[in-house]
Amino acid sequence: KKGVPVLLMDVKGDLSGVAKPSAGEAFIHARHEKLNFPFEASAAPVEILSLSEENGVRLRATVSEFGPVLLSRILDLSDTQSGILSIIFKYCDDNHLPLLDLKDLKQILQYSTG
Repeated sequence: KKGVPVLLMDVKGDLSGVAKPSAGEAFIHARHEKLNFPFEASAAPVEILSLSEENGVRLRATVSEFGPVLLSRILDLSDTQSGILSIIFKYCDDNHLPLLDLKDLKQILQYSTG
């Protein structure tokens, strides 16, 4: 509402509802009355960006741009797997090896375990 752009990662697709104003549910009105805070349903301007073939503006990002932490979360890796991925990223950075796509990541993983 203040004109500050916000980037939200909506992996499951449940945040896209902010593009439409709420119809207002009884429990929402009740909660706002308890807080003495008026409920004002409004829509927010939304631009959907997509990394896949889904609807939205096609966003291109390299594996390196994701980084080991975000990629670990996206892939739902364990702590051990995340640590190994961080080491792989560090090795690639130190040796100036680009990680552009998942094929590059697969190759470096095969190299490191072979």
